[in-house]
This record gives sequence, C-alpha cells and structure tokens, in this order.
Amino acid sequence: MNSGINVNYGSPLVFSRNNLHAYESGCFFLGFQINGFIRASNGSLITFSPRAGFPPNPGNNFQCPDSQATSAQNFFVLSYSNIDANPRTQFLVTYHINADGTLGIVEGSSQQVLGNAVNTMRFDPTGTFMAAVGQGIRIYKLSSAGKLTLVTATVAPQTNFTDVRWDNFGHVYALSSTGVSVYTFKNNALLPGAPILVSGAGSFGVLPVR
Repeated sequence: MNSGINVNYGSPLVFSRNNLHAYESGCFFLGFQINGFIRASNGSLITFSPRAGFPPNPGNNFQCPDSQATSAQNFFVLSYSNIDANPRTQFLVTYHINADGTLGIVEGSSQQVLGNAVNTMRFDPTGTFMAAVGQGIRIYKLSSAGKLTLVTATVAPQTNFTDVRWDNFGHVYALSSTGVSVYTFKNNALLPGAPILVSGAGSFGVLPVR
C-alpha cells in the first residue's frame, strides 16, 4: 500500500527500539524531509509527522538528508549534506526518539563528517556502536547523552561499501560490488577477516545466532 509520501533519494526505513515507529528521510524538490510511520495493530504502517527539527544551518545552505540509523538506546542519527557548498560538506546529527515517536534534536550533537562521505549507517545490537560506510568503514560510539564520537580510523578507504550489518558477537559485515568484507570490532579497532566473495551483490542480510 502506498503511503502518499514522495521523497527523492529516499532511504530505507529504520525502526524505533519498540518497533512501533519507523522513519525515512530524503529530499523532495530540495525540500528537507524526515517522515514517520506508526505501526498499526494489523502490522501496517500509517504515516505521521515526527516533528523533526532542522539541523543547525549557520550558513543557510540547502540541506538534504543522506541516510539514517536508529539505536537501541532510543536515538535516531541522521547524515545530511549541504548540497550547495563547494566542496559539498556532510554532517551527522542525533535526535532523541520520544515516547510518542516524535524526534527531538540532541543539542550539540551535530558534527562534520571528516574525510570520505557516509552512505549507510547501522548500529550494533546494543545501540552503542555505529558502523558507517562509504569509501571505507569507520565506527562511532554513541554516549548515553546521544552524542557520537569517532573511535576508529577509516578502514579500506579504497573500497566503496554500500551497506553494513552487525551480528551479536562484534562482527561487522560490509557489502561492496565484490562481496562482503568481514571485520571484528574489538578494543576500538576493526580487525579484518576473510572476505566472502560474491560478484555483483546488490543487497544482503545478517541473521544473528541467538
């Protein structure tokens, strides 16, 4: 069933910790959008406004969301770009997920992404560590106050990763056009393992062992 929401360059849905609210973001005719959905009793999704405020924009730039992730600590993280800046700049900002599903910006959480841009983000099952991929992979740590700190250098910056997943044992799986790169995250470092070679892979999933 179509929701009636139209978002150019929209990103996949991410869900709140209680699985009752979902979010997507994107631009529609350069219009900054964060859209929300509530899960009905029959499992369907009904649109609602998460009332997400705009990130800080001191330069009055055209801002567009790039991707988002949700944490089991009840936070929503958005990556967004100033698309009219030269060079184009990207930032991360954190929102708290309120009980009614609305989103409130965590003051002081906005930070510029240094180095290669982030394409996709995903939290580990604890909601503490966030893997971010694009040209390479890096890990951020989310504090209990909702602020992110980069804890690793960018690994494999020559590889264009398009998706990333975690299992329950600290392993990070990053997808590229040549397959899946496997890393172990330990002591704030990413340790490479044996890759899974799959030519032309477009998407994947990880089913953690309980």
